[in-house]
Amino acid sequence: MLSGWFLMDWLHAFLEAVHRAAPDARFEIISRDSPDSITAALGLAPSLQSQLLLASASPQEMPDRIRRNSASMMFFTPSLRKLGSSPTRMAEELSCGRSVVVNSGVGDLDAIFSIHRVAVLAHQPETHSMKRCVQKLLQWLRDPELPWRCRATAEHLFSMHGGSQAYHQLYRASLAQPRRR
Repeated sequence: MLSGWFLMDWLHAFLEAVHRAAPDARFEIISRDSPDSITAALGLAPSLQSQLLLASASPQEMPDRIRRNSASMMFFTPSLRKLGSSPTRMAEELSCGRSVVVNSGVGDLDAIFSIHRVAVLAHQPETHSMKRCVQKLLQWLRDPELPWRCRATAEHLFSMHGGSQAYHQLYRASLAQPRRR
């Protein structure tokens, strides 16, 4: 989490926006980083810190940990390397039927989310932008179809079967093209 890949200021702004909209909300951050380092990096007010659980979990524990939560948030540092990626954690969240809040500009997330309606896309860390994200997330969480859409999106885009089918179609189309000399 503190590797430089995550936008801690965005996470801070989002947690504050959720806290304003739903003062009783609880938050869980699962990371291998030390809780003290995360707390220091976030710089949250004591009232919000008291609603934050910092924990570590094994890969085997993650599906149950994910299912305990209503949604997840992940804000990645945009970079040239991230343009060609799609975060694994996001696929895990979706496969467990959970929506995510993410920032724009990471891999093909913008396109995935506009098509499949499984996540809220944050464009800026400013208060008004995060407030809109929280409002949209709270609206989506009332949609009984959301967990199904999340799971279906994960299976379609991120499963081994879906990936192998997509590669098969790509290779087939490539081989069907006439060779140039």
